[in-house]
Amino acid sequence: MKLPTKLQVDKLLEHYHNFRYSNAEELATSMTQEFPEFPISWKVLGAVLMRTCRMPQALDVHQKVVKLVPQDFEAHYDLGLALQELGRFQESELSLRRAVELNPDFVEGYYYLGIVLRALNRLDEAEENYRKALELKPDLSEAIINIGQLYVDREQYELALEQFDLLDTWDSRARGLECLYELDRIDEIYERIESKDDDENIRVAALASFLNQREKRHHTQLLQEPVRVSASL
Repeated sequence: MKLPTKLQVDKLLEHYHNFRYSNAEELATSMTQEFPEFPISWKVLGAVLMRTCRMPQALDVHQKVVKLVPQDFEAHYDLGLALQELGRFQESELSLRRAVELNPDFVEGYYYLGIVLRALNRLDEAEENYRKALELKPDLSEAIINIGQLYVDREQYELALEQFDLLDTWDSRARGLECLYELDRIDEIYERIESKDDDENIRVAALASFLNQREKRHHTQLLQEPVRVSASL
């Protein structure tokens, strides 16, 4: 198999990691033509297409990568993310399950499997995978938030509040305020807003988010959307 030089590969990765996506795409495309069996150039091309929201093209590229390196867990993960973005959740589940089969310690694989399973309304399985991700990475705050969202889905607002209170960010606090609102514990909302022991910037951001969500006619999008983590490469 003909391979690119180390200098070519380093330049490609430098472009990508410094967000020079047009340069990365141009070089990756050239390398895939010259070295069609070399998976890294295909991976970078697929990542650029994902980052620039060209999901159908990204899907084609990631399918190519899986064929080139079928035992590469990240190739199946990337394919699963592309399928998820296209709303093809059942196919995404299969790819993500394959990723964690190949690498049982792959945190992001379990995490995104949780997101996909939630989209399929399989909440218990989603929670199981979020918790598996937390076992492997206890400080994965996104998983903590998304477990709280599963409780919101079930209208178990007390349990959701307990989850959100495990963190101390404006996002988790805003979600906590939403839970208190649903529980009709309005006095506690004011107590949290007026607390002098908390970081003022966090309190202001949480309040602003909470008030913004209260203006919506339907149940808040804040408590509907899963929190995502960055894709790896």
